[in-house]
Amino acid sequence: MDSKKQNSGFATKAIHSSNNPSKWGGKSASTFKENPQDGKEEYLHGGNSNATRDTLENCLASLENAKYGVTFGSGLAAITAVFNLLRPGHHVIISNSVYGGTTQLVKEVFMRFGIEFTFINFVECGNFQQVMKPKTKMVFIETPTNPLLHVLDIESIARSTHMQPGTLLVVDNTFTTPYLQRPLDLDADITVTSLSKYMNGHSDVIMGFVATNCKSVYKKLRTLQTVTGGGPSTLDCYQMLRSIKTLSLRMDQHGKSALCVAKFLEGNKFVEKVSYPGLKSHRQHELNRRQSYGSSGIVSFWIKGRLKQANKFLNSLKLFQLAISFGTCQSLAQLPYTMTHGNLSPEAKQIAGITENLISLSVGLEDAQDIVADLDQALKASQK
Repeated sequence: MDSKKQNSGFATKAIHSSNNPSKWGGKSASTFKENPQDGKEEYLHGGNSNATRDTLENCLASLENAKYGVTFGSGLAAITAVFNLLRPGHHVIISNSVYGGTTQLVKEVFMRFGIEFTFINFVECGNFQQVMKPKTKMVFIETPTNPLLHVLDIESIARSTHMQPGTLLVVDNTFTTPYLQRPLDLDADITVTSLSKYMNGHSDVIMGFVATNCKSVYKKLRTLQTVTGGGPSTLDCYQMLRSIKTLSLRMDQHGKSALCVAKFLEGNKFVEKVSYPGLKSHRQHELNRRQSYGSSGIVSFWIKGRLKQANKFLNSLKLFQLAISFGTCQSLAQLPYTMTHGNLSPEAKQIAGITENLISLSVGLEDAQDIVADLDQALKASQK
């Protein structure tokens, strides 16, 4: 067994949990007629809430084993809402291996609001309590990390976080989805996911989601969704409900093909190193087995050479599309050094481990042998 056994019933929940089309009838408009007698209508305006969005939020919360869930117009909008739970003077401990957009959001927006952030390497820092302060109100991690795919011990980090009462642990779960990892079951307080990636899986929806079991947190997030106009459209919610029905099937295939790719790369003479939690050679393979139900379709590797060879490899790909995204049906490839983390300073890239020859792959749903064949010819071309 490469991971713990998946709970039975996930696919059934994804299809049936709070997913009753009868609730959608006549509720896709943005403006609803009110009862002139008492004005007590369930829905007043689509910008605040609507039946399709409520159906989606209930379904997503069920998959996360959460009591509450709130959707937003994008993954970064969801993260923005989470950080808006804080106040000036508060302190946050954040992983230095989060999504590049999250780092940029922190440095260009929230640091200006008087919120202090301390970036640390959770892989190397066994006891992060030494950097906690009396005003530390949040610990924010992403696991597996982006794009190095280090696996962080959620339960251990949750225990250390909660030794200081009132401090929340937030986990970005975008890389795995609740099908493969459920942070709330591991004592995290909040999980945030970019639904645009694996959850949607078809590159036609941009959306984010926050799940929690804390009622007070939920109420604040719901208010933020309304007053900031951050909620997603009804059509996007409808499309997301469509996608969730096939989530388990897609994630299983992504993982199977990614493992084939990782094993191929590990034995290739033009590859220096491979990072994939599903490989037994991965540093946190055993941890990944304990806390997740498998690995997704993201594979990172270091090509032999430097920026020249990396670019030559990417330009030689035929099946893969060069793009800053992941989790879609089509296989994608990107160079974090110039793409997702291109806005970081050279010093910040070095600290985060983003080198010129690091390549990140999102293994799609094409036939695995075709994916491997494309990588093989591109690797050979990169060294000519």
